[in-house]
Parts: sequence; structure tokens; C-alpha cells
Amino acid sequence: MRCALATLAVLSFAATAIAQPSGYIDLSGQMVLTGKDLVDPPVGQKADRVGLFLTGASAKEIYDAIETKPTNSDTCGERLRLKEAGGLICASYSDGSYTCSVAILLKTGAVKPIWVC
Repeated sequence: MRCALATLAVLSFAATAIAQPSGYIDLSGQMVLTGKDLVDPPVGQKADRVGLFLTGASAKEIYDAIETKPTNSDTCGERLRLKEAGGLICASYSDGSYTCSVAILLKTGAVKPIWVC
């Protein structure tokens, strides 16, 4: 009886754990191994970072979660709104699309901004 109750308790817990949403969502975007200068790097520049460029629903979730107030930046597009947190930069475009970008240094794991219009 005690064994049956223990088994039932474990199965109930497992079923509850499986039924709860995990909070994970799929990512969409691109990555690049690059050096400090993403555009027109000097000859021989070592690729010392990974640049991550997220788009779609994952970028919107991050944009919404960043607690800083958005700033206006028409440099890369009309009515572009940017939110920054350390090396993470997220953008909201006038067409309703979102992007986020961050560079991670491969030697230390430190994050740096990386941005391309």
C-alpha cells in the first residue's frame, strides 16, 4: 500500500511537471563568428566573438522584457525604437517586426554590442 501511494505521488508529480509550460520558445535568427569589426574588417582580424541576431517572436519577447525605456533612432529605419541592456540591443520597427543582437567574446564570455542596420 505504501509503495503504491509513493508510486502514485511520483507519477502525479511527473505529470504535473510535464503539463506546466517550460517558458522556453524557439529562436529564429542568425549567428556569425567575427572580430571587432563586423563590416569591412581589416585583413587578418581574428574572429574573437560570436554575433547573435535574433528575429521574430523571440526578439519581441526579449524587447518587451528589457526594462529600460525605448529610445527613438531613425538611423536605420523610420520610427525605429531601441532598447539596450549592457551589450544586448533590441529594436522595434514600424512594420511590427523585432530584432535583437549581442556579441559574446569567445575568450571570456563577456557580452558586447553588435549592430548592423
